[in-house]
Amino acid sequence: MKSSLRSAAYPADLYDKVAKARGIHGLRYIHMNLPCPSGWAFDPKDSVRLGEMAVDAGLTVLYEIEAGEFRLTGRSKTLAKQGRKVAIAEYVATQGRFRGITAEDVAAIQAWTDERWERFVTRDAGECG
Repeated sequence: MKSSLRSAAYPADLYDKVAKARGIHGLRYIHMNLPCPSGWAFDPKDSVRLGEMAVDAGLTVLYEIEAGEFRLTGRSKTLAKQGRKVAIAEYVATQGRFRGITAEDVAAIQAWTDERWERFVTRDAGECG
């Protein structure tokens, strides 16, 4: 089985994952994060930037699982080595869907994201660190 998560902001990552999945016999699953201008309330011209911000904040993590082995890929692999670049507060400020969110909510989302990110980095079977 092959499973992966990817972002529309990184088309080369999609190409690589689809090419790899095509060569695997059996179940393959690719989950994509696609920013939605109308639902998320942002200017459509910012779609790629929001996809990149989601990855750089650690909300969307690029990874794959193959034969039970987890590994970070692409930009997420780089961020595991260099550190994430975007705070949750910066990410949510770009979207109208978060208009009513409080500072406490942002702090809770940041804490959840930090904890989840550390689990992903720890699970990575590659050469992070």
